[in-house]
Amino acid sequence: MKWVDPFTYVEKYVIERLEPLSQNAKHVVFAACLAFLSIASLTIVPSASGSLPLLAVIVAGLSIFYFHDRKEGLDWAVYISFAFAFAWLLFTGTGLLLGTSSPMVIVLSGSMEPLYHRGDVIILQGASPENLAGPEAAVQRESLAQLPFSSFADPAYSDQAEGIIEGISLKDSGQVIGITRQGSIVVYWSELRQQPIIHRVVAKLHALDGWYILTKGDSVHNPTIDQDCGAVDAMHIPEKPCIQLFPVRVEELQGKAILQVPFVGCFKLWLLDDLASLVSTGKLPADFAGLC
Repeated sequence: MKWVDPFTYVEKYVIERLEPLSQNAKHVVFAACLAFLSIASLTIVPSASGSLPLLAVIVAGLSIFYFHDRKEGLDWAVYISFAFAFAWLLFTGTGLLLGTSSPMVIVLSGSMEPLYHRGDVIILQGASPENLAGPEAAVQRESLAQLPFSSFADPAYSDQAEGIIEGISLKDSGQVIGITRQGSIVVYWSELRQQPIIHRVVAKLHALDGWYILTKGDSVHNPTIDQDCGAVDAMHIPEKPCIQLFPVRVEELQGKAILQVPFVGCFKLWLLDDLASLVSTGKLPADFAGLC
């Protein structure tokens, strides 16, 4: 089985060839590893806020290790560099197989509880109008790309609980779409939150230029749809708090959820989110849920 392990080849064809090198050559190899890890931590690691603390920890730790033990420090720098490279290859290859550039995401909040929890890893496949479940409706608009929800639909709130949405009423046709938990779960990038959002499709809308979706979290703490922003001014400032200013074009989705791996992403959150929050603010992030 050892020949299936890629680090067997790193040991045989890389580590063993470092020993005969001159000390200056080893310095160059070590510096090259630090440069690669710096680039990787800022680009491969999907966390703008946490990549800098990660970079600082890796570079500082390896530098101290190398200073005290040149051979072990260099070996570890090489191993960690190849670990990043192998992770990138696995991520990219999985994405090609599943038809998406983002085949794996980590749940960052409790907005999909009790189905998903913070730290769960969600496997995605490419999304298309054909493989997305959710109630469909036609909207007689040229495009919904930069159109606030309030300009083509009204939220139908519950009479029993204030602010809880029960349906979506389309202004052009008068059609009312009920809010259910039958739609596909998708991931899109929220410009307002500056992070990926994992929520459920509650409506598929067909405009003249293609398909768009409206989304909502399952949690009781997400009482309305992500796009329920009220009026949006020319500076893209929403009238009320929301998650996404406009309907999401299907082609812009990162993917559709097909598999859940519970809590595997906690290590990333501990290192890149929780630690970064403790260092920068002195407290854990608001979404911290006891475990991660």
